[in-house]
Amino acid sequence: MRFMSFKFLSLGLFSLSTVLALGTTTIKPAQAVCTATDVNVQVGISKEPAEQNNQASAEFDEDCYNNNSTHTSTQVGQGDRVRQNRRSEHKLGGRNGDNKLREMGVDTPNIFTPVDVRVNVPTPEGALERR
Repeated sequence: MRFMSFKFLSLGLFSLSTVLALGTTTIKPAQAVCTATDVNVQVGISKEPAEQNNQASAEFDEDCYNNNSTHTSTQVGQGDRVRQNRRSEHKLGGRNGDNKLREMGVDTPNIFTPVDVRVNVPTPEGALERR
């Protein structure tokens, strides 16, 4: 009987300490840094190889957080000579100095992901000349 009382007392103390620990734990909401994604696809169908240019950049304010930007572009050109030019700029701001990550002591970089796909498809006469 004494052993049984000790078991219940131990179980009760363990339960009480668990409840107190969980009750005093501060739950912080998830926060994200700023991200920018840039996707470019250029397809040139021509006798000669296409001239394809893509300039993508991203600029983030110092206090940027929980913000994102996505640009997508597809260019298809056909002719004897194809020239394709694209320029994309991402500018992301913060929230009036309210960077929750820094307030929590987390210093993470902003993320820029450029994806650049350039395809040259030779026309039949161009394919023969390239050999």
